[in-house]
Amino acid sequence: MGKKFSLLFVSLLILVITGGPSDALDGFRGFLWGQSLSSTGYMKYVGELDGLRYYVKMNDRLSMGGAALDEIKYAFESGRLAGVVISSMGSRNAWLILESLKETYGTPSKRDANNLYWPIGKGGLFYRFSPHSQRLFVSFLSELATERSSLGGHW
Repeated sequence: MGKKFSLLFVSLLILVITGGPSDALDGFRGFLWGQSLSSTGYMKYVGELDGLRYYVKMNDRLSMGGAALDEIKYAFESGRLAGVVISSMGSRNAWLILESLKETYGTPSKRDANNLYWPIGKGGLFYRFSPHSQRLFVSFLSELATERSSLGGHW
């Protein structure tokens, strides 16, 4: 079950990030959920929260669904890839990303107008936009980190 879920989640994630099917069916931009940090090549450590260690990939492509991204953080638990947190600024970028997510995952569950959630197996996808700060966070939570609140944006 776990391997089937991971493959399905990774395939859907590739659709979201690239805006369509990808030749690379092996994970998020070439990484697999549960992949060891040591096998990812060079990543820069940027911090830790709630037991997850966050890294950025140098020269990562900072775009998604036609929107410009500020940063993509890869979250590792016990040295294994557990999730991804994407940030962006501006209501236009937020709208473009939201439309891409809806097209891929369908109608989300709403916590309120700017906090949305798509359950995906034992994991999920969180969308949080602040109209005041114009800040957007999208968190992809694999089944490896279902107990971690930091990836879900401290709901």
